[in-house]
Amino acid sequence: PEGGGEPEINLDPEEISDCRWMSVSEFLSTQDHPLITAVLRRSYGIEATEEAAAAASLAEQPTPLVELLEAGVQWPGREPYPTYFASSCDAAAAEGVSR
Repeated sequence: PEGGGEPEINLDPEEISDCRWMSVSEFLSTQDHPLITAVLRRSYGIEATEEAAAAASLAEQPTPLVELLEAGVQWPGREPYPTYFASSCDAAAAEGVSR
């Protein structure tokens, strides 16, 4: 965003009760949903554990193992919103991950 800082979060009160920016380490330490942990593991090679959160606190931002391409996802009657999909994967990093 202009002037630096974090982009503004556009909260939809009909869908989300609360949202905020958090550090990568805080995010990693709070995640246990299977979809989120699968994306972290397959796209970044990160296990969502307290150890990963501690390691992430030393880094600014994790480096993706895949190329993330932006595509719009749209529901009827709504504007498309940016969604990212992997276009390729490091086979060694994805080894052992069920598809």
